[in-house]
Amino acid sequence: YFLSRIHREEDFHFVLSGLIRLLNNPLMQTYLPNSCKKIGFHEELLVLFWKMCDYNKKFLFYVLKTSDVLDILVPILYFLNESLSLSRSHLYLYLYLLFPPLK
Repeated sequence: YFLSRIHREEDFHFVLSGLIRLLNNPLMQTYLPNSCKKIGFHEELLVLFWKMCDYNKKFLFYVLKTSDVLDILVPILYFLNESLSLSRSHLYLYLYLLFPPLK
């Protein structure tokens, strides 16, 4: 219920930038070993993103109209590629299909 009440662009930017930063965590490469702690809850973050787009259409339109759509699509495709050997790829496929064709 409360996810559908968020409507300010500043709030959308705050939530989206946090999700992008956390989802890009496994993709970060550093020169120093163990300088960045990898997170293990990317599936929960993707479900949160999915539900936010499902409950709040204004958030979905905000994501689609900003240039951050590519920043969120890269981790989704990365996790989709990683999960092809597992039977959990349905979540990533749905998230990929959530976005219209990017032209």
